[in-house]
Amino acid sequence: MVKKIKVKKVKTAEEIEQERLEKEREAAGIQDDFQAKGVEAASWAQKNQGVVYSLIALVVVMAIGAGLFSTRGKAAKDASSAMFADATAVMNEVTPDADGEALVAAATKLASIGGDGEGHPTITLYRAGLLARAGQLSEAEALYNNFLSSTKTSNPIYFLGLDGLTNVYEKQGKQADALSTLNKWVSIEHGVDKGSALLKIAEIELVQGNADKAKDPALRVIREFEDRDLVQSAEKVLKQLGVDTTKVERAGQKA
Repeated sequence: MVKKIKVKKVKTAEEIEQERLEKEREAAGIQDDFQAKGVEAASWAQKNQGVVYSLIALVVVMAIGAGLFSTRGKAAKDASSAMFADATAVMNEVTPDADGEALVAAATKLASIGGDGEGHPTITLYRAGLLARAGQLSEAEALYNNFLSSTKTSNPIYFLGLDGLTNVYEKQGKQADALSTLNKWVSIEHGVDKGSALLKIAEIELVQGNADKAKDPALRVIREFEDRDLVQSAEKVLKQLGVDTTKVERAGQKA
């Protein structure tokens, strides 16, 4: 009788990567589908620059919160998933052309779900975005600061709070505070989408007539990032400053 030889299946690169992700999720204590999708969304946010900064973008990353803020025990995880499911339902009802009354009403619903809780800063972020759209800038400013103070800088959605707060400061005419927030964003190690923060610094400084302070961040965008839209916008800033951008070393080029 001929003995059958078992041939070991060679795993594909995709299967190996899937196993790696599953092990990381287990190590992080992430067990349910909702939380797993949050981690995938976080990875997407880190790898994609030029993220659209608006309330609609927050809906895209809605699931992230469940996978980023630690909960202990099955009951806590179930409650967390339910909370974010409720928050998603509220946000899905908000239309792009919603008026101030509808935006405030949605923010109030989110507060009743858990936006004031120390363990649920993501919902606070959503509320801030809604109130900013409604023109309640002081309230939005307070909520954005609440979110930032209760969220680690390593969190992939931390930059959304910085971006939202920057926009609020600009609408309030607080350019110094806007620049301070942007510089904090840029200083974060491994921060998400620093290119957009650098570009905004350059644009604000240009409007204020600070040529030297506008030049350096614009040059950094070209030298450190390959995103086409960011680079083209930085080039516009530099051209207004009289800089010949054809001589600027670009990201991906050898020195």
